[in-house]
Amino acid sequence: MSKPPFRNHKPEFLSIGIAPLGIISIGVVPMGIVSIGVVPMGVLSLGSVAMGIISAGLVSMGTIAVGFQTMGLVSIGSMGMGNIRIPIGAEDSQFQPKNHSLPMQDMNPSDSHQHH
Repeated sequence: MSKPPFRNHKPEFLSIGIAPLGIISIGVVPMGIVSIGVVPMGVLSLGSVAMGIISAGLVSMGTIAVGFQTMGLVSIGSMGMGNIRIPIGAEDSQFQPKNHSLPMQDMNPSDSHQHH
């Protein structure tokens, strides 16, 4: 077995499996293991181990938002259709899981207006 060409990539690996029933399994290996299970009823099970914080939100429509805080931020969004997108950013410290937009930018013009 030769060395994998993924040496440039981060050690954080994300595995996601979707079943026809609507069950989603997410596993993150290296620093901590994350287990996420979604039932068609709308039940979300989250388990994380390590020094990373995980935030998960489930909507009746079937949308799931998962934020993983450790070395990078991982956002997972799943729609009823079964499409999942996982953008991973290691140096995305600016991107906060709480606010999608930078609050500073919004406050800048507001502050200027109030000052005037």
